[in-house]
Order: sequence, then C-alpha cells, then structure tokens
Amino acid sequence: MSLRDTLEPDFLNEIEELLQQLEESVLAVEKNPSDAEAINLLFRVMHTIKGSAGMFSLDTITTFTHHLETDLDVVRKNGGAVSRGLIDAILASHDMIPRMLDGESCAEEVHDVLQMLSKQKILRTVKKPIPEPIISKSNVESSESHSKNYHIEFTASPTFFNGAGPSALFDEIREAGEMTIILRIDQLPSPLDETFDPKSCYLSWIINVQTALSENDLADMFIFYLGKSDDLVITKTEDSGAQNLPSRLGDILIERGVATPDHIEKALQEDGLLGTVLVAQGVATPADVKSALVEQSDRRSKSPSSETKSTIRVDADKLDRLVDLVGEMVTAQARLMSVARKSLDPDIQEVAEIVETLTVGLRDQTMSIRMVPISTILGGFNRLVRDLSRDLDKVITFETEGEDTELDKSVVEKLKEPLMHIIRNSADHGIESNEKRMASGKPVEGTIKVSAYHEGAAVIVRVDDDGGGLDLDVIRKRAVDRGLISAEANLTRNEIAQLICAPGFSTAEKVSNISGRGVGMDVVKKAVEALHGTLVIDTVLGHSTSIILRLPVTLAIIDGLMVTLDDDSFIIPLSLVEECVDLNHAEMERIQGREIINLRGEAVPFVKLRQRLERTSVAPDREQVVITMVEGHRVGIVVDVVIGSHQTVLKPLGTVLKRARDFSGATILGDGSVALIIDVSALIESHGG
Repeated sequence: MSLRDTLEPDFLNEIEELLQQLEESVLAVEKNPSDAEAINLLFRVMHTIKGSAGMFSLDTITTFTHHLETDLDVVRKNGGAVSRGLIDAILASHDMIPRMLDGESCAEEVHDVLQMLSKQKILRTVKKPIPEPIISKSNVESSESHSKNYHIEFTASPTFFNGAGPSALFDEIREAGEMTIILRIDQLPSPLDETFDPKSCYLSWIINVQTALSENDLADMFIFYLGKSDDLVITKTEDSGAQNLPSRLGDILIERGVATPDHIEKALQEDGLLGTVLVAQGVATPADVKSALVEQSDRRSKSPSSETKSTIRVDADKLDRLVDLVGEMVTAQARLMSVARKSLDPDIQEVAEIVETLTVGLRDQTMSIRMVPISTILGGFNRLVRDLSRDLDKVITFETEGEDTELDKSVVEKLKEPLMHIIRNSADHGIESNEKRMASGKPVEGTIKVSAYHEGAAVIVRVDDDGGGLDLDVIRKRAVDRGLISAEANLTRNEIAQLICAPGFSTAEKVSNISGRGVGMDVVKKAVEALHGTLVIDTVLGHSTSIILRLPVTLAIIDGLMVTLDDDSFIIPLSLVEECVDLNHAEMERIQGREIINLRGEAVPFVKLRQRLERTSVAPDREQVVITMVEGHRVGIVVDVVIGSHQTVLKPLGTVLKRARDFSGATILGDGSVALIIDVSALIESHGG
C-alpha cells in the first residue's frame, strides 16, 4: 500500500488543486518578479500546502516547503523581486510532491533544492520593510475591477487553540483585501459554570472581506486551522461589495440568538437607545451590543445585494452516477411518450407531457453541473511552454482566450493529451529558431495561443502559432514516397495538411526528445474522433499554423438526427449536420471517381450508406442526403428517410461491434429498439472521402 492510499481523498483532491494553483502562481511571478500581489498569492498557496501536509504528519513535505515559504516571506515583506533560483526551486518542489505522495523518498532531490536555495541570491532588490497592519479594519485596497464581497462565519472547535491561534489566519485574510472582523462570544459560558473548560475554545467570528480572490482561495486559508468539528461558511454576493443582510441592530441581535422578537418589541417601547435598554433589561451584554453595532456599521456601508450563492464539493463518481441515471430516465421518458402517443387516454398523454418537461429540465440541470471551464487544463500548459522554450532555446510566449468556455468534464479530461501534443509540435516544428525569426523580419518572441469558444451546439478549440507554417509540397512528396497517396491524387490544402496525422508520418529531419517520431498528430486525430469531433488544419507557409478542433459540449447525452435505412434507425450527431436535401439522381455526377451532387452551385461529394453497409435491398425512388461539415468541407450521407432530431443517450458498443469503425456508439429508442450512432469522420474516411 502506498502513502497515497493511506491519506484522505479530500486531502488528495485539495493538494492537486493547490499544486495547480502553485504552478500558475509561480509562472505568473516569473513573468513579473516584482508583482507584489502575485508574490502574496504564491506565498499563500505555499503556506497552505505546508499546513495541509503538517496536518497529516508529512514531515518531508512540510520541512522543505517551509524553506521555500521562508524565502518567499522575505521577498514579500521586503518588497523585493523573486530570483530565478527560487522559481526553479518552487517548480522542482511542485514536481516532487506528487511523487512523495506515491511513496518515493526524493531525498537527493530535496537536498538539491535546499542547496539551490542556499547558493542563490533570493533578493534582487530590497526596499524598506513594510510594517504589518495591526488593526481589524484592513488598509489594503482591493482590486476595483475584480473585487467581490464575502461573508464568512467561522465557528471554532473546542480544541482550536491546541494548534494555532487565529491571529496568523486573520493577518493572511487581511492582506487579501478590505476586511472587518467581529468576535462572537455568545457561546462562552460563565467561568463559574461547572461545564466551563478553560482549555476549550467557545468563540466564533464573523468576517466581512472585500477582495479580488476567489471563494476557493479564501477557503484555502482556513485549511491549516480547520478541525473535523470546526464550521466554516463562506457566502459570496453577486454584486461586488454588497451584503444582502439585515442592517437594523435588533435584526442582527435576533439573527445571533441574543434576543427574541418579543425582547426587541418590548425594548422599543422604552425610552432610550435600543442597545442600552436591552443591556439594562439583562437581555444582552455590552459586548453583544458592541459587536452587533460594528457589524451594523459594516453592513450599512455596503449597498444591498439581491442574491447570494454558495458552493459545495461533490465526488466526481456521484456526478457520473447521476448522469447515468438521468440518461436512463431520458430513455424511459422516450418510451413513455411513445406509449402515450399510441394511447387514446388523455390522462396518460397529459402525464407523459409533464414527465417530458421535468425530464428535460432535470437533464439540463444535471449536465450543467458536470460542466467545467477549459481553464482547468490550460493552466498546466504555461509550464509546458516554459520548459519547451528553455529546452529548445527559443523565446516562446503562451496566450489563452476564452478560458471560461465550459465543456463536460469527461471531454475536458480527454482533451488534455491531444492539446499537449499540438503545443509540443507547435513549439518544436512551428516556432522557428531565434536566428530564423530575426532573418525573416519577425520578432524574436514566438507566440502559441489556445482559444476556445462556442459555435452552435459545439465548442471550437484552436491552437495558433506564428511560426513557419507547414510546407504542403514537402508533406505531399513525403506522403507519395510512403505510398499514402498516389502522385495524381487531387487533394485540397486541408486534406494535404491532414496527412501529418497519418500514423508514423513526420517531416522532421531528426528525432528529438520532444517530437519527430510521427506519433503526436496521430494521437490527436484519434482522440478528437473518439470525442466525436473534427479536426481542421489551416496553414500559411512562413507565417502561421492553426489547428482547429470542433468538439461536442458533452459525450453523455447529445442531440442527434434520426435517419432510417430499410427498417433500421441510425443517429447522426446534430452538431455536424448542416442541412438535409432530396437526392436528385438527374443531377448526380462522378468526378475523379467520386460521386457528387450540385448543391446551389457547389460540388458536394456524398456517401451512400446502403452501399457502405453492403445492403442488397433496393433503394426507394426518393432518397435524402444529410449534408455534414467534416474537416472543413461538406460531405453528404445518403439515407432513405430523415425522421428528425432525437435526444440521444450514448451507450458504448458491445464486444461484437467494437470493431465496427463506422459507428461510435448506440442508443435505445422509445420503442425499445437500438439505433447505431454514425461516426461521420470514420464513415467518410473508410469510403475514401
């Protein structure tokens, strides 16, 4: 059993998120070593990792992260710039921590990191130390453009003070933005009470903070301080700096449980200030009133907000199971609707329509829960490009756009490897050497950019580089030499560029440890096809290359177009369908061995599904063509009848059909029959399109 198997799953998930934040933070600091805000964030992440490891007695991780944290603290407090040596040490620690969790000792590497720190001059410049703030109201200004307001309620466990006091925690939060802390002592028993334990903690705190940090960043600050019985609630308002909370003193005291509505009503009938009257009546203590007044002032200083929201962690396996159940419900609902249509009972039809509405709503909400931003994988590519830039001795910057674009988590997870191969090829083959770029009049600094955006029912992910582009003549010649195409083949620019995706195909003169074996783009194409997506390559020699991936938003439940061939039903992914037209046999032509139809002046090749499946049945007099967009150009699929759109729950093919490459899965229809889902790219490729 490895060390990882003995640790709590929540801790491992937290460490993975922290390591991702650590990598993103240190790369941000590397770009601007004097950025105080970025250095503070890096320090907080390192501090949280150290604290989390300490809670589980992971002494090796705790010890060497403490050294890194100490050096960062020197930089942070003295206003200096982070050295290259410290950045390299932090990245080395980032790579070692997962290995330590797997049980590796890494003793020699830890020693090397510590030696690196001792030899490096950590500070490049030193400014006059900035004194730490000591007042509850923070004097740190928040980012105006990204400021958010949080209401934090933290109730400590009785053993809270056995570890560390709250002052360090509050100092850390204070650095994040404008903050007000209110101490609540309403649970503190009298020292004369026999249940009173002087070693126990009976305190809780209300913290209102306005900061540019995220909710997860704030929660991370509490990791080192939270025990199993501690209670932490973080609420974020939608409107920056606003609190949708009662601002009257009486309401606050009622909210805290200090007074009841009857107490407040009775006190308001007396002369004098409400707080003074409540103290005189023995309802509240002076400390209760003072604390409530502080919070009242803080709430009134902020405009009301109409809505608040909170987040909750859910195990990924539970979400997967939920999606499976929703998929079964969609199938059952389709069956119910089929039965209802055949029934003449209006009550059954009404119930079926209600169930359909509820199922659609449940389906949409469930799928939205599984959606994650593509930024969850883009962050790791900053480190990849940094290391490639150093290994290749090139100056390369990495840019992203549309990081908030959301896809199903299963799609995002399977997208990471193909994107990695594309970026490695762009850095090695796309971006020219520094000398070549200067000779061609380009800036020395090359750029690789990953962007994502929604287009219809699909998501477009594209990787652009401003390198030398692909030499299509060289690619074509190499393909002819290898027998991939004939010398007379008439191919479009995209079709020639697609040849680099053939297994083992490479134009590299020599093999390096980065690329050159002809494996990368082959992996990319197969991965994109497995995701029911398409790949397009657009290149301009000497200028740029763009690799464009068109992907479905989710793989669990998709919108499909139902078609029939004889008595069998098939599903074509609706995201690939452009239109449906009747097949006019009189207008069919054959050009260079390929059948085409004239679609408003455009020659569109097509595949006859009946011929591809080797059906011996006679085609009907009237056939229909489904026009799809595949790898940048239109291709038709000839079927008997187009039925219409169909909500499709994807099911994997069994062992009998696992080698049927023209199909990517199956679905169960409302009448209980099975319809195969057509893999459009594979179908056209196998037909020679």
